[in-house]
Amino acid sequence: MFLHNNDVEVRVSSVRHIARQATGNMGLFALHAFRRGDVIVIMSRPRRMTLAESDADVAAGLYADDRRVFMPNQREVVIDEAREALWYYMNHSPRPNAVMRFAEGVHPKIYWLAARDVVASEEIFFDYGDVPAAWNRR
Repeated sequence: MFLHNNDVEVRVSSVRHIARQATGNMGLFALHAFRRGDVIVIMSRPRRMTLAESDADVAAGLYADDRRVFMPNQREVVIDEAREALWYYMNHSPRPNAVMRFAEGVHPKIYWLAARDVVASEEIFFDYGDVPAAWNRR
């Protein structure tokens, strides 16, 4: 059984070299067409915490390190507390059809927009290196 909502679903990736430990060879696919600028997926249960708290949770095995998105200040992270997070299955491409955006605030919002028109059944990619450097890793 694959994860899905009304907009996207997780299924076997079209990219042969995908072999991420947690997601195997899965990818995120559009169930309908998206126009440039449409929201494709939103981090469903974001939780903001300090980097120290997050490091402790990762060490305790509460969630995987790659579920963290680092905040621009480098002292805080946002994790997705959803057990099954659709965004987690987006793979990398240097020619992405989605871009990550961030809305700062007490309850931060992280979401991905269509960078161009996307057709139904197309795999959704974003450029892992195209987020502000401060968001990647410390």
